[in-house]
Amino acid sequence: TVLCAFGGAMAASSGVGGGVLFVPLIMVIAKLPVTYASPISNFVIAISAVSTFLIHLFDTHPKDRTRPLLNFEALIYFVPIAVSSTSLGVMMSKALPEWLGTLMLFL
Repeated sequence: TVLCAFGGAMAASSGVGGGVLFVPLIMVIAKLPVTYASPISNFVIAISAVSTFLIHLFDTHPKDRTRPLLNFEALIYFVPIAVSSTSLGVMMSKALPEWLGTLMLFL
C-alpha cells in the first residue's frame, strides 16, 4: 500500500499516468494476473485524472490570466484519440494470449 501511494504520488507529480508502476505492483503484491491488474490500475488512474482535472478546472494560465490553464481546444483532438486507442487496447488484450500481453507491458 505504501509503495502504491508513493508510486501514485510520483506518477501524478511527473504527469505520467502510473500504469507502468501500478500494474506490476498489483501483480506482485495482490498476486493477480495482468488481466485483473490492468483494469484495476486503469480505474485508479481514471479517478486520479478526474480529480486532477477538477482541481485545475478554474485555474488560469500563469503568463496570461485571461486564458484558462487547461487548453480545452486541445482536448477536442486528444480525447477521441485516447478513447479509441483504449478501446483498441481492450480488444487486443482479449484477443492476444496473456503471456504476450504481459510481455508488451515490459517493453
